[in-house]
Amino acid sequence: MNKLLLAFSVAALFYGDCTFGMDYDESELYENPWKDVPSESQNEKKPNDQSKDELLKLQREKIAKYESTLQKLTQELKEEREKNRLTEEKIEKLQQELKDVKLLDATRKGLLFDIQDAIKNGANINVQNQYGDSPLLLACNQIPIYQETTRNKKAMKIIEYLVENGADVDKAMNNGKTPLHVACGGGFLTAVKYLVEHGADVNKAMNNGKTPLNLACGLKNTGLYKVQYLVEHGADVNKEDKDGITPLYAASVARHLEIIKYLVEHGADVNKATNEGWSPLFVAARIAADRMGDLDIVKYLVEQGADINKADKSGRTPLSVTSDGGNLDVIKFLVEHGADINKADKSGRTPLSVAYSRTYPDTSFNRDVVAYLESKGAK
Repeated sequence: MNKLLLAFSVAALFYGDCTFGMDYDESELYENPWKDVPSESQNEKKPNDQSKDELLKLQREKIAKYESTLQKLTQELKEEREKNRLTEEKIEKLQQELKDVKLLDATRKGLLFDIQDAIKNGANINVQNQYGDSPLLLACNQIPIYQETTRNKKAMKIIEYLVENGADVDKAMNNGKTPLHVACGGGFLTAVKYLVEHGADVNKAMNNGKTPLNLACGLKNTGLYKVQYLVEHGADVNKEDKDGITPLYAASVARHLEIIKYLVEHGADVNKATNEGWSPLFVAARIAADRMGDLDIVKYLVEQGADINKADKSGRTPLSVTSDGGNLDVIKFLVEHGADINKADKSGRTPLSVAYSRTYPDTSFNRDVVAYLESKGAK
């Protein structure tokens, strides 16, 4: 404030009513720049005291001094205003962050009234926390149960409110997961349908390449209806993630025979392998090897044209990995349908040598597998 008054005082010196020749008792700053200029009578009395040029020079120097002071004060005033402006912006930013935090917290807790209140008071409906969770994504996380429950109905009301008020249905968190990924990975079908009907991208992949369909197929307790709905609305049945895992491969790992059948009927490639060379049949045989009698998926894939001798990057075939597990039913089926009984992997191990290696230290384990392979001419 003192600087401002000083600036106005200096301005008044130049633009106000000033009487030239008047002596000032104030400080140097308020000194009359014309006081050293002699009057006409003084000039008559002392014509040789100072020349006219010298007086003009002195006058200009003093004026320049005051102009410099005025410029300095003006600049300082601008800087003060800028500081105040930045402070106001910082306060506004903190106030907005507080509103946004209240919205995220209310959504995480499933409090619809508090969510509505936060949005009405200016919270950003698409705000994200440090992990990239948006209010809509957090709301979808409130539906972990696979059947319709009171909790799920409450969560659906929140989802609907957020979408109706401008929530971005494809807003992804840091790992690329969208609300639809979350709904497919845990929510019931109602949430999936609602998001797709409001524009969610059914083929949008996470950073690891997984699509909503890939996630849905890989969960043990996912119902067929969710997969059907996604495929009917354009989900790519052969879209693989960064590891080369397709929806069919994921379903084979999860042992979803109904989903496997549906995917194959809708164009899934039964021989599309992962980056390691593991086909759906390869992994199905490997899993079946550890579960006596679990043969249906292996049978179905072979019937649908799966390559029974397709090897992975290590040269292992479905028969080779099955021989390691001891499921004689699966081994018999593979051999009867054309599996190469003597095909060795890159380390030179045949199905028989693999089976032999599993008979120790328990000599009773896998002996029936060894006997069967030898009876078929295995070496």
